[in-house]
Amino acid sequence: MFQMNAITKQVAQLGIKIVVTMFIAAGFFTFIDNIGQGDQFSSGPLSFLDSFYFVIVTAASIGYGDIYPITWISRLAVILVVIMILYVFSE
Repeated sequence: MFQMNAITKQVAQLGIKIVVTMFIAAGFFTFIDNIGQGDQFSSGPLSFLDSFYFVIVTAASIGYGDIYPITWISRLAVILVVIMILYVFSE
């Protein structure tokens, strides 16, 4: 049976937390965009894949600028997600 040492277990837990956070954030952005009938972000209606791409680019601090928030509610959503991602990365 495979046994993980303490460091491997911590790395695995962090990886799972990061992936779950990314999926939750992408779902949150898709939800926010659908509430506003697709006018919350610059690229028009966001699919889940577009939202996931936006979360990855935002979390990596690359920020290409091809998708960006337009309204105050979408900007607030981005701020909340960035804070959430920073919290998860800081653990």
